[in-house]
Amino acid sequence: MIYPATINDGKVQFNPRQLDSINEFKKKNEGKQIWITFSEMRPPRSLMQNNYLFGVVYKYIAEETGDDVESIHKHMKERYAPRMFKEESGETIELGKSTTRLNTKEMKEYIDAIISFAGAELGIYIPQPNE
Repeated sequence: MIYPATINDGKVQFNPRQLDSINEFKKKNEGKQIWITFSEMRPPRSLMQNNYLFGVVYKYIAEETGDDVESIHKHMKERYAPRMFKEESGETIELGKSTTRLNTKEMKEYIDAIISFAGAELGIYIPQPNE
């Protein structure tokens, strides 16, 4: 379960629907060990990042290798994207590797890894977004 929440006066604030779901989870998992993770909420990847990835990074690689953009994306996801998981009915389910749930920082790291790979292993120069 991943819920957005706010901390006020040292207390985590959830909405009533979230609290119902959390309480149901606690009942189903009574006596079990669980993971609880707290992290700062970061905005999801931006449309500009996604456009740069597909319109510049993958395009440059495609032009040099002759591969299509979708197959490059699939290969790069397998190589550099983090594995994603979700909680469903008290079980952790692996969603595979994806870029859709990356935040802006993670997406930048993903793009930077691909640019480094393209330069080091393929000899391809990919311009930065500000170039």
